[in-house]
Amino acid sequence: EDDAQTWAAPLAMNHGAFSIPPGESLTVSFDCAFGSEWNVLYTLGHLHEWGTSIKLEQLHGDAVTTVFDVAEWEPEYRDAPPTFRYQPGEYVLPADATLRTTCSWFNDTDTPIAFPHEMCVSVAMVYPQTTAAICDYDPAAP
Repeated sequence: EDDAQTWAAPLAMNHGAFSIPPGESLTVSFDCAFGSEWNVLYTLGHLHEWGTSIKLEQLHGDAVTTVFDVAEWEPEYRDAPPTFRYQPGEYVLPADATLRTTCSWFNDTDTPIAFPHEMCVSVAMVYPQTTAAICDYDPAAP
């Protein structure tokens, strides 16, 4: 620890307040703002086997930039998702930017599926940051 010059930490964005009706598709989007400028080392998404797609976008002023877009989610991505890597300084997240995660699913069962059996999570590793930064989206929050 004494030799560390720059600390990195995870950035996690989670939406756990959804329910996918039986035999139906569902898409949800949610926004997270952190108020810190960070260098991003990598990003990835996390869904389970009912996931069909996941996208992360950066909203900054009038600009919307796609950070990653996995248009066809595969069940094996649950434990080994596509990871989008950046060289130091290649992707700088502005302090006044918002990150939007969009997840889609298809429920082929006869019962509703909700968190934690299915998930909608975006993750990044950012620096300089010493502790995890977490946005746990709650649509009921004021």
